[in-house]
Amino acid sequence: ARWGPRVPLLIISPYARAGYVSHTPTTFGGILAYAEHTLGLQPLGSQDGAAYNDPTGAAWFRDAFDYTQTPISPLTPQRTATSPRDRAYITTLTHHRWS
Repeated sequence: ARWGPRVPLLIISPYARAGYVSHTPTTFGGILAYAEHTLGLQPLGSQDGAAYNDPTGAAWFRDAFDYTQTPISPLTPQRTATSPRDRAYITTLTHHRWS
C-alpha cells in the first residue's frame, strides 16, 4: 500500500462546500499547507511544502471551500437526557464517577 492506511477527514467550516466529497489523495501535510496558504505563510517542512506546491490546490483542500458563498449557518446541537437505565449503568463503570 503506497499511501498506508486511509484516514477520513471531515471539514467543518461556514465556507465548506455543502455535501462535497473529495476523492483527491493527500497527506496530513495538506492540512498544514491549507493553513499556511490561507494565512500567507511559507511551508514549515517537506510534506506541507509538497502539498502547498500542488498547482491544482487539491492536495491542500482548495476544492473543498467556496469563499464566495454566503456562510453556512451553524447547527445548534440538541441536548437529550440520559435515561435512568443508562445513568445506572454509567455509575457501575470504575473509570467514571458521577456526583
